Amino acid sequence: MKRIKKVFSNGSQVLHLWANQSQSDARSSNVFFEGNTAYSYGYHFPLGQIHDFNGHKIAVLTSHSYSNTTAKHKNWSWSATSHLIQLSSSKVDCLDAALLETQTALIDDLSSNFTRRSFYSGSKTNHYNEYYKKQVETFNKTCDVLKQSKMKLDVSQDFIESMNDHVKACLEHQKVLDAEFDVRQAKRQLKLAEKLKVTIDLWKNGGPLTSDLRMLRPQIIRVQGDLVETSSGASVPLNEAKQLLSKLINKTAKENESIGSFKFNNLTNGIVVIGCHQISLEQAKQVLIPLTLVA
Repeated sequence: MKRIKKVFSNGSQVLHLWANQSQSDARSSNVFFEGNTAYSYGYHFPLGQIHDFNGHKIAVLTSHSYSNTTAKHKNWSWSATSHLIQLSSSKVDCLDAALLETQTALIDDLSSNFTRRSFYSGSKTNHYNEYYKKQVETFNKTCDVLKQSKMKLDVSQDFIESMNDHVKACLEHQKVLDAEFDVRQAKRQLKLAEKLKVTIDLWKNGGPLTSDLRMLRPQIIRVQGDLVETSSGASVPLNEAKQLLSKLINKTAKENESIGSFKFNNLTNGIVVIGCHQISLEQAKQVLIPLTLVA
């Protein structure tokens, strides 16, 4: 007689065996089932129960939460029972409670989606027809199976049309809000740019180094005495900066050439790279060439 394997390293495999009721029990390190009920870690947390009703198998899966790992086990249980009728409930051992809780959750979901912004994403306004109608139809079929026709949801075409009209109205309203937001953002960006220009001008003339300046890429430079300072707070000797600029213009600069405590890396697309600094060659010319001509 062939021995039935009951211990597995893969918890998902255990739940597939449970969903198919292919043996009486099995377990892994943190998931197990006995008969028609599956558990996460222990008997204190049943993941679900398989019910037989008039020749149909119905999986009642827990709506409770416990931990991140148990949430993963819940996902496994939904996947493993996807070929069965599925209900969600806080009581996995009661079909009536499961049907009522599933109905309540579906009604709440339908209602909340009238105000949920994500419901209106994209250009389609027939989201209800594409998703929720199928959810309602599936629920109503489950009611038929369980001989509970009084629990079925009667979602009329008028409701569908009113929902779509509501979606269209919300989309149009959102367009107006988005346009107003874009105008405000443009004004804000203009003010920020004007403020940054003033800050840059002040810094170039000896003003303080601010956090906004430190974020500039490429960085800008200024001359303070015999030093060239960057907007990231580093400095190199002015004479060495002039020498490197001359070599860059004459295309004689070599990689790893020293400038102060740093090394010249390369010149790419008009950007001089020195260590973590990126400086526009044109800006370096604007700042240093006048000083070179004076010298």
